[in-house]
Amino acid sequence: MALAIDPVVPAALYAGTASGVFASADGAKSWTAANDGLPIEANGHVGPLSALVVDPAGTVYAGQQPQNSNNPHSVSQYDVACFQVSQH
Repeated sequence: MALAIDPVVPAALYAGTASGVFASADGAKSWTAANDGLPIEANGHVGPLSALVVDPAGTVYAGQQPQNSNNPHSVSQYDVACFQVSQH
């Protein structure tokens, strides 16, 4: 699981889970799925996310470890998807 806070809008939070990314615009009172741009697995789900970063422009970057990776600590073993979920 990963958590990121928008550096411009601190009430905007993002959680990366085994079910994908969820966004909150109200300081975690409510959450909605925000998976646009992420690859969908054969089972129809977004794979588990292990890293999230939000840049000041509102772009969220998600890091996902492939299921077939033998070394979970190797940066080169990560797939990265970029998707925009908010704008300032």
